[in-house]
Amino acid sequence: MKTVYHEAMHPLGNLGLKISMAALESPHIPMHWHDAMEILFCLNGEVTIQIDHEAFLLSRNQLVVFDSKEMHSIQSASPLYMFLCIHMDKKQMALYCPDLELYHIQCQPLPLDHPKSTEYLTLCQLARDLTRSSIKKESTSTMRSDGIALLMLSDLIQSFSVYAPLGTAT
Repeated sequence: MKTVYHEAMHPLGNLGLKISMAALESPHIPMHWHDAMEILFCLNGEVTIQIDHEAFLLSRNQLVVFDSKEMHSIQSASPLYMFLCIHMDKKQMALYCPDLELYHIQCQPLPLDHPKSTEYLTLCQLARDLTRSSIKKESTSTMRSDGIALLMLSDLIQSFSVYAPLGTAT
């Protein structure tokens, strides 16, 4: 059996957000989980993503969401790959959506003929906008980036979540 580890996150700031650009040189990030929800937007290449027991390809300009406590790993054939990475603390985000922890968010690449492909492509466009905003060093860049991340969360709740109140099966 493979070892799964818990990735401890540093505090995610006043809003419960951490937005970063990551250039990873390791071809494999082993199966792990963390308390924060994570959105990965692939900036180059292709990687194989595994969530629990399901694997799929994530390509440039596509995104995937790992909900809090969801086991996941990343495998790449190329030596260097880059991501926009957004971590969100669902407990802190309760300021905007009081029962956010009761929503299970699931979002991964969709074919163009999928009924939610338009919503998925909108999320990918927001991630591209967020990438550009994160690179700029303007006085309002952080404010703009946080706003875009909150828009993404709102869209994820609206289109890619299942509400599961305590005591109900998901």
